[in-house]
Amino acid sequence: NRTPPPPPPSPPSSAMLTARTPAPVRHGHVGGALAPWRHRRAPIVFASKNGNKPSNEGHVGTPDAKRAPAARRVVVASSAPASVDPAPASASVSAADGAQTPSTSFATLSAAPPWAALSDNPPLSGNFAPVDGECTLHGLRVEGHLPAGVSGVYMRNGPNPRHEPLMGASRYHWFDGDGMVHWVRLQAEDNTGDDSTVEAVGITASPSPPSSSSNSASPPTSSSSASYGRRYIRTRGFEQEEAAGRALYTGLRDINPIWPILLPRLATKIAEWRRPDSPFWVIQSKNTANNGIKYHAGRLLATYESGSAYELSLDPAMETKGLCDFDRSFGTTDFWMDNMTAHAKVCPVSGEMVYIGYNLIDVDSDGVTEVTVGVIGSDGRRTHRAAVPVLRPSMQHDVGITATRTVLLDGPLVFDLARVMGGGLPFEFEGDQTMRIGVMPRHGTAEDMTWIDTGESCYAYHVVNCFDDPSNPAHVVVHVCKSDSTNALGMARELEGSFNDNDTVALTGDNNTTREETRPSSSPVKISNPTDATGIGAPNPNGTSTRPNETSAHPDGRSAHSKAVGEGRDIAVLWRWVVDVDTGQLVSSTRMCSEPSDFPCVNPNFVGLPHRFAYTTGYQSGTEPVNRMDIPSFDRVLKHDLQTGQSWTYHLGPGRTCGDIIFVPSGAGGNGGDADRHQENTSGASCQDVSSADASWQHTSLDEEDGNILVMVHVLNEDQPRTELLVLGMSDLSLDGVAGDDISLAGGGQVSATQPISGGMEVVATVHIPIRVPFGFHNEFVNGAELLGWST
Repeated sequence: NRTPPPPPPSPPSSAMLTARTPAPVRHGHVGGALAPWRHRRAPIVFASKNGNKPSNEGHVGTPDAKRAPAARRVVVASSAPASVDPAPASASVSAADGAQTPSTSFATLSAAPPWAALSDNPPLSGNFAPVDGECTLHGLRVEGHLPAGVSGVYMRNGPNPRHEPLMGASRYHWFDGDGMVHWVRLQAEDNTGDDSTVEAVGITASPSPPSSSSNSASPPTSSSSASYGRRYIRTRGFEQEEAAGRALYTGLRDINPIWPILLPRLATKIAEWRRPDSPFWVIQSKNTANNGIKYHAGRLLATYESGSAYELSLDPAMETKGLCDFDRSFGTTDFWMDNMTAHAKVCPVSGEMVYIGYNLIDVDSDGVTEVTVGVIGSDGRRTHRAAVPVLRPSMQHDVGITATRTVLLDGPLVFDLARVMGGGLPFEFEGDQTMRIGVMPRHGTAEDMTWIDTGESCYAYHVVNCFDDPSNPAHVVVHVCKSDSTNALGMARELEGSFNDNDTVALTGDNNTTREETRPSSSPVKISNPTDATGIGAPNPNGTSTRPNETSAHPDGRSAHSKAVGEGRDIAVLWRWVVDVDTGQLVSSTRMCSEPSDFPCVNPNFVGLPHRFAYTTGYQSGTEPVNRMDIPSFDRVLKHDLQTGQSWTYHLGPGRTCGDIIFVPSGAGGNGGDADRHQENTSGASCQDVSSADASWQHTSLDEEDGNILVMVHVLNEDQPRTELLVLGMSDLSLDGVAGDDISLAGGGQVSATQPISGGMEVVATVHIPIRVPFGFHNEFVNGAELLGWST
């Protein structure tokens, strides 16, 4: 993944560009929120030299336009039509009279901006590199047949910097890029209007060539249809930089005060005082809305770890409507004090969405910061907000829910304001501290919160699922992807070597430099070692205890407690905690799978309810983090049967990687839940349709796995990088007929060869996207029943 993308080819001189300066649009009103001043996209169309009028079909900037407006005409001589106008361009592309070949068009759409292509900064290299401009591609080739349940739109959010970073490309961090949503519209039935052409931003070309991985020269035809597009999320900071034609904000590696930069940004924030798009402690950097994407109550939301949510239109244009105030249920104080992380959870019973945000600044200097827990009703208005005090400013990326409760993960990844003010890294993994689990009633207050200390020095970015134990109302089951430590993708300081009271240790700094620091300690310290990515010891899949051993230091810098993962920094495994909210104690702590994995999902109709299955992505061997800025890759999808402990793996193949995955239930539902199906399940103890009432939470509900997994696959081992969207179905698998062979389970124990078990996964359809999609963050799927006026 370190190989930089090829430089953008220059189109033939006969290709002509039509563009116009975008007209400004005045402040819009979205759910009571004032949308920022913004410009419409400039329509850009390629035309042939014979003077044929450019087609305006599929126009994104003004979708109801009948013909292209009068415009200046220039010869395209560089990588991106967007270079003609400050605003990133939407366009249609035509290969009329052979003016431009499909391979040239696709290579142009895959290329990185010149400033990024010249950088050797890892977050700008290989498939981390951004793409240039926006595009739409119609008539994508579909192998196999799309199941009816996946008719809808798949979306993936991620960073894609529009301008060269203000402090230079060498200072860019992967979290800094402007949000860009990549969408794939899927339609299972025949599309009679499909002419099997590709209309990209600026290009119409012949269909994409067959995949080199195809087993036949002529793949089976399909009545299914698909299209692809990519759109920037036009936050206020994005629009300000577009107007200036350059970056105005610093990134996460430069959040220490730089006064010539900070003061103008502070003035801008004060001018927006009624509805700033980020909390009071974010000034010099911007809300990029690049992390999460969530659909709820008819709204499509783009979220950022340090900012408020932006609302997007649910159509091919995916226009940025502005800040979302949830029908005026958010006020000025909320925008100044709160943020909304990527992983809000939607309850399939009530249709409520539970979100969190965390404040990293100790305002009162009392050693306490706050986590906001909010509930958005099924009607789209906020119905509850609670400010929960925490004893350390920890990063809390994810949240869990049960049918009745909210679950917080307070891990020891801690923000250090003093170090930031001195130009240091913002976080440190405090290895002498442990993970705490907070449980409160969904509509409870801070006084209702129960904190349970796991006694384990560890971290978990992602919650798999949580639920109330049907056999014991005081017990909550918490499934997570747990790692021994993290460096926050290079944003956390790490310690090399163990030390005791007042020992001097080496600290890994922002540029992999070291310095000495004396730090008193009254307890053993768990230390991350950035130069060693190998695991220690063997997994302990069966161990349970009423209280894990306390954390202690290991000579090579990892936890030596009995519940250590042992796979290295930022390498997670599927893990189960069971906590007792009455006693405030940890009941059990169990590793659920021997193979490390992350980016989990479950059937959305079982979020917060007892469940049997979970799905994760497995790490690509050899990509385990070693250096500070290393990010692991994922090249397989795992299906976990949490009842038997069995797991299945689908390998993507050489040169193919993926990221976040999503389960799409068959039939209606999946966005806001199947309320009718679970109408009577108003408490965790009564979910008998999905679980028998015993301590094993076992059930045989077949509809939990009735659906498909969508996987965006990056194909990087070919001359021209491209992308595929895999649709994985659940294969029928039984152990009948394999008499005499018992199968050992990942979670311990065995299953008889005559006991029928769930099946694995198989590809039922592949959507071929002939251009590169950069690595990104989190994804979402919206069922076709929710879409209005969006065809393929």
